[in-house]
Amino acid sequence: MELRQLRAFLTVVEQARAGRAQAGATNDDDLQREVRRLERELGVELFDLAAPGRLSRSGSFFLDEARRLIDRTEQAAATTRRVASDGPGLTVGYDATAAADIVATVVDPLLDAAPDASIGLVAEDRSALIDGLFLGRLDAVVIRGPVHRRGVVAAPLGRATIRLAVPVDHPLEHRPVVDLIDLADEPLVISARRTDPALFDEIVAACHRSGFEPKVTTVVDRPELVLTSVVCGQGIGIVPAATMQTWGQSGVVSRPVAGAPVWDVIMARLGSATAPALLELWDRAMSGVHQVSS
Repeated sequence: MELRQLRAFLTVVEQARAGRAQAGATNDDDLQREVRRLERELGVELFDLAAPGRLSRSGSFFLDEARRLIDRTEQAAATTRRVASDGPGLTVGYDATAAADIVATVVDPLLDAAPDASIGLVAEDRSALIDGLFLGRLDAVVIRGPVHRRGVVAAPLGRATIRLAVPVDHPLEHRPVVDLIDLADEPLVISARRTDPALFDEIVAACHRSGFEPKVTTVVDRPELVLTSVVCGQGIGIVPAATMQTWGQSGVVSRPVAGAPVWDVIMARLGSATAPALLELWDRAMSGVHQVSS
């Protein structure tokens, strides 16, 4: 399996979804050829033969994995170039769905104090960020805590919570605060459990504590797609507050949730890491004042 095959697969998917071409009828013979080679190597059909342009079940699963593989390869190349330059740079990973607003309050003070510092930012899902610490791709990560991995040290930066993504003209649009029980009969849109198992479980548990079984009718690969699904009329979205702040779009209204779960946002690094630039970043982060992201 080669990177050009993965990129060809993603291009065909994007073309199909954008309506520019159907996966089974794209005019680019090279793309078709690379996708067929990829399917042969995997031993599966990535597209539904009965519905051109639609991913098969295997293809839907592989789509997320292909994106991750390409992202990690590109980030590894960038990190390698940084190391080769022998500069004092750092690579900080963050979960854009839970900590996009807080990461700026960590990095900006360091850049103000040391404008020549080189800090690269990488946005990934939580599990990939933690793996990145151990693989050496990342020097530190800003994520939803806690982290239960040997060798990792962590410290709290602030707290975050969830928000509702409500479609415009929905009755809940005008509620200043929404009780979870008001969602009992509503179709819900959330991110897939594999993206962040603890967050998924916490959302479901919060609904149970409010006395109902959530009607999760749509599960998407990435948090920002929750908002797209809401705009398309597939239900009410439940997302971390930072998701609304990062990817908020027209057609969706953000509403706070009464009694919503709140979690710690932490900075984590390997306890064995001793790079002066990292320790400087750590000290400045620990001395900052942060608040609940809502």
